[in-house]
This record gives sequence, structure tokens and C-alpha cells, in this order.
Amino acid sequence: MKRFACVICLLAALTVFAGKIKFLDLSWHCPDVAFLEQYLEEIEETTPLDGLTIAFEGTPITVDGEEYLPKFWNAWANVPWKEEYFADFVERMNKLKFKKCKDNFLYLTTNEAKFDWFSDRDWKIITANFGIAAKMAKKTGLKGFLFDLEEYGMRMWPYDARKAGRPIEEALQVAFARGQQWGKAVFKEFPNIIIFMPFAFSIDRSQKGLAGAFLNGILDVMPSSALMYEGDESFSYRASNPQNFAALRTNLEGYISKLVYSRYRKKAEKQMKLSPGFYIDAYFYLPPDNHWVKCLQPELDAAKNRVAFFCDNLKSAMEVADEYVWFYSEYRCWWRHSTNPKYNDIWDEAPDAKGLTEAIRTTQSNF
Repeated sequence: MKRFACVICLLAALTVFAGKIKFLDLSWHCPDVAFLEQYLEEIEETTPLDGLTIAFEGTPITVDGEEYLPKFWNAWANVPWKEEYFADFVERMNKLKFKKCKDNFLYLTTNEAKFDWFSDRDWKIITANFGIAAKMAKKTGLKGFLFDLEEYGMRMWPYDARKAGRPIEEALQVAFARGQQWGKAVFKEFPNIIIFMPFAFSIDRSQKGLAGAFLNGILDVMPSSALMYEGDESFSYRASNPQNFAALRTNLEGYISKLVYSRYRKKAEKQMKLSPGFYIDAYFYLPPDNHWVKCLQPELDAAKNRVAFFCDNLKSAMEVADEYVWFYSEYRCWWRHSTNPKYNDIWDEAPDAKGLTEAIRTTQSNF
């Protein structure tokens, strides 16, 4: 009887999303509203995607005598936004008619992050900015936003107590409080938001930085209607066989048991979801000596057909995913006309990637 009960518990722990697995794009070529106005119909007809990450910008303002553009990469900067800056974006987004790509997310990164953890002034501005972003996402019918914790400018998560002049224990308490503050601002505007993160707790697996405390602060105030998605980016990009993808589920359980504070673990088990990702460039574009290409070895070199190999891995990802699998790329695109400065061409015209789009669609429909 005990053995039977253990089997039931194990099956419950491994249960994942039972509906359609959807494909999202989180790449450098994420469109803005102007691009969507011109090419949305083409995107929906020619790509395998169910959702997009959408860049946005507001009207220019003057900061310290210079023009400053509030946009998707400077919500973390300590420059206050106003809703009116983004009124045009909201109005134009609401005129778009999404038919296939209905699981869309607002794009938010840390490119111009500039703040002090201990500055109440900075965090009043930052959390208000994210509250405005959450309100925009809700008003435009998006699922939520991409919340990219990777550092693109200032070092955000490591903490040097000697340099800062404050003990790590104090910094962790402050980071936790900032997470609460951030969460309250966001959930007030969008209680059923999906916070989609390529890195969530996976960014702090060493437990030496402030990210874990910050995320626990968010969990503390997260309503039962909201979800947090863990992309486990580094491990996802390295996955090259079914066992690797299965390990992503084990990783998520490990993050919850080790990095989530004990009082939030039951909440995390219900509201933290897994979404594996693919760095497509490593399969079809980057040179053999690239780090991410090497991570896919020896399976990648052994594959007689790279499209088939990609789709085999895609199926493995879908088997462990909670609703979403995401794609990231820099050098090629799912659609033409990309404004990405690294844009080369569409994926189906890349060497070894002929028929990729249709193969992905078939994998999804047969799953």
C-alpha cells in the first residue's frame, strides 16, 4: 500500500500541462507595434508561433537636458515613467487583430538598469514603472510580460559586502523587501499576470546573490491568480536528448526545495511553471567551435538530419513543459524584414534548416 501511495505521489509530481503546448519567440527580432501593423498577417501565416514578445517605447522626454526615450529596456532605470507616455502604443496595440499569435508578452529587460538596492527613491520609481508596464500588458490583452533578469548593464545580483559597506544579511532582507514592493505594484495592476522569465531561480543556483531573495519577495505577495514561469535558460540551451529535458523538471523541483523559502514552497509548487527554451542558432547557424554548439555534442554531429534532430528535442521539451516552449535566436528570424542588426535571413533558408517551420508545425500537431 505504501509503495502504491509513493507511485501516486510521484505521478502527481511529474504531472505537467495537459493542453496544447504553445511556441513563443523571445528573440532579438521581437517586433514593436509598428512592425506588427505592417507584418502581423504575414507572421501568423508563415511562422510556427503561438505568441510573440513585443517591444515598446513611449514618447520622448527630456532628462538632464537631453532627450530620453522611455522603452522596454529602461524600466529598471531610476527615471520615472507616466502612463501618458505610452498612450499611443496602447491605442495602436488594441487595434491589432491577432488570430493565431494570441499568447503575447510585453518585453522588459535590464539593459539600462541603474539603481541602488538601499534607495527608497530609486525603488519607488522602478516599481511604479513596472506597475505601468503591467497595466499596459493588461490593457492590450497580453498574457503578461517577459521579465528578463539577465544582466546587460550594471551588475545587479552579486553582492560585495565590503564594497557596499553593509552585511549580506541586511542586503538579503532589502532585496526581499524590494521583491515584495515590485510584486505589489505589478499584481495590483494585473492580478492574473504571467511573469515569464528565461531565468527565474535558475539565475541564483549558487545561492550567493540577491536574486533569490528578490524572487522570494515576489512570491510572498503573488496572488493565487498569477503565474511565474522558469525557463532555466542555461540548462535548456544545453539539452540534447530526452534525459536532459527530463532533468529540467528535476531542476525546477530542486530550485523550489533549495532556493524558495520554506514558507512559499507550496505556493511555488502550484504557481511556478516550467518552460524549456531553444537557442536555435546553435542548431543551424553558429560555427562548430561555439560554446553552445559544443554543448549539443555529440548528438548534434551524429544527427543525419538537423531538422529532425531539433524536432526530436522539441518533442522532449514539450513532454516536460507547462504550456509553453520558447525559441531564442540572434542571426536569423521566423519572418522577413527584421530590423535586428544581426538579421541574416529566415530560418527555412539557413543551411541544414530547410523545412524547419513545417517540421515544427507537424511536431506540434502530432503531439
